[in-house]
Amino acid sequence: MDSQKIILMNMWNTKYNCLTASRNFGKSFLLVIFAALKMLLYPNLKIYLISSKGNQAIETFLKLEDLAKQRIESIPTLKDVFISEVDASANSDGFTHDKGSHKVSVLNHSTLFTLNSIPDNVRGKRASLLLIDESGFTDEDLINVCLPFIAQKADFKMGVDDKFGTGEKFNIDILKKPVPTQVIFSSSASESTHIHAHKYKEFAIKMLAGDSNYFVGDIPCEIPLHPMADGEFVKPLLEQSEIDDMMKQNQQKGLREFYNKFTTDGGDEQFIKWSKIRECEKFTLPQLKTNGSDEFFAISYDSALQSDNSIIMVMKLIHDEVRGWYGQIVNIINMKDHTKKGNIQLKSQDQIQILKDTILNYNGLSPDYKNIKGIAVDAGHAAMLVFLDFLLADWKDKTGKKHKGLIDPNHPRYKNEVSKHRNAWRKLKAISPHKDRKELCEDLESLVNDGLIEFPYEYDEKGTATVEDENGDFKIIDLTESQIASLKNMDYLKNEITSIHRMGAIDNPNYGLPKNKIKKMHDDRFYALALLGNILINLRRDEQLKKSGSGNKIDISKFKSCATAVSF
Repeated sequence: MDSQKIILMNMWNTKYNCLTASRNFGKSFLLVIFAALKMLLYPNLKIYLISSKGNQAIETFLKLEDLAKQRIESIPTLKDVFISEVDASANSDGFTHDKGSHKVSVLNHSTLFTLNSIPDNVRGKRASLLLIDESGFTDEDLINVCLPFIAQKADFKMGVDDKFGTGEKFNIDILKKPVPTQVIFSSSASESTHIHAHKYKEFAIKMLAGDSNYFVGDIPCEIPLHPMADGEFVKPLLEQSEIDDMMKQNQQKGLREFYNKFTTDGGDEQFIKWSKIRECEKFTLPQLKTNGSDEFFAISYDSALQSDNSIIMVMKLIHDEVRGWYGQIVNIINMKDHTKKGNIQLKSQDQIQILKDTILNYNGLSPDYKNIKGIAVDAGHAAMLVFLDFLLADWKDKTGKKHKGLIDPNHPRYKNEVSKHRNAWRKLKAISPHKDRKELCEDLESLVNDGLIEFPYEYDEKGTATVEDENGDFKIIDLTESQIASLKNMDYLKNEITSIHRMGAIDNPNYGLPKNKIKKMHDDRFYALALLGNILINLRRDEQLKKSGSGNKIDISKFKSCATAVSF
């Protein structure tokens, strides 16, 4: 596109660059073209490609490989210029896929490397060009470790004594002017507190002041909506309907991804900040069922009225020797009937059936509920208690196998039902988020701030993911409809979490959506997460009690015996 050419030309010799662009502008593709041209035209370059958003750096590397091997269907006019310059060997086509780093070199000894996302593993390198893909979502520690790669000036040279004994030193002024070291931050907008936003502002001020060492490109959705090639309008990759849908479903994400509006935290009242959510993001894909008997899960269920969402949320529970128990959100199911106008909620019996199927999916082939550490349900309204009545009795799955019912023996409604349902599993917890809201929110805040709940990265709407197979090779896979729906729900969840405010008196605060958002968005996913947080924090407390209890045990067998006539 013509706009991409303009961006490329402005960045070509500029040391500090920041590109903030709408989805479908082709940010990663532009980095690939930039790197390929630099490698072909200049010798002895070291180019590092980094990103901590999943396997984004590897995905971008694979785009370069596809470009070289003419495997991009949308560009049928690709030539073999780059592949003919790749430094291949008898055993390799030149593109190496080592687990630590992917690499490709060309015949003039210029090389591109990918770096893993662990800051301590990438220190002390030197680079001619540093490409930070999805920099708005890349770990700030990783960026700060990598920026010194380009700190040394490219034109630094030292004089050398003449070998022929003339006493004259070599005149370094006759050497060819070197390529300047460069960095490119490339991303859609993220949070206003992130280093990408800071560099965007810093570079823009210096560029507008006339400093030629700085360039900022700001490309909102209007550009990819009306692309031009060689001065002529061409068919866009982005449709207005896609923007409209995103703005209706998740306005905050839509403003970031299409209009370059950085998200601003909501001040002291916002009790969980976007920056904390980003710190808790890891590369994981939705897990729709258990992978074996050694996995443990917690499940929450928040049923709602017709105007709200009915949510089932699943947390994978993992035990670490240092961290103790922590959780990963692996699935969110929104139980709406998409076949009916308005996407109304499924009937109560259908919702209960989906809940039962979900429990079986995550328990696997283990005995009843062995792999389920807890199930928490929202019992804040009378209708939900009716839902729980459906869970009391033993039930049969689709294959005819019988399973135990579920009961909360401590809930007032069911205390007298325990004797009637002796076979029922007793780890169900019926919790009222309205009654216990303060405790639930405080516990959730501590878990998120301590990094004990992990979320997948924000969904990029591509429908694919780059994953590592059993041989250590990376490949791009298509996501299933269920995985895509789950990832979108997780994005809605993060939006809900960061929209909840702590209001009122300091000693007795109230938690909820601010007035300007009450009618514009939901909070069902947030409370489903809070229910899971209750299960997780109780697991951690039980573990601490066991540790403290075992440490205080007294072995009375080691005491000396004592005989006395005193009557106790």
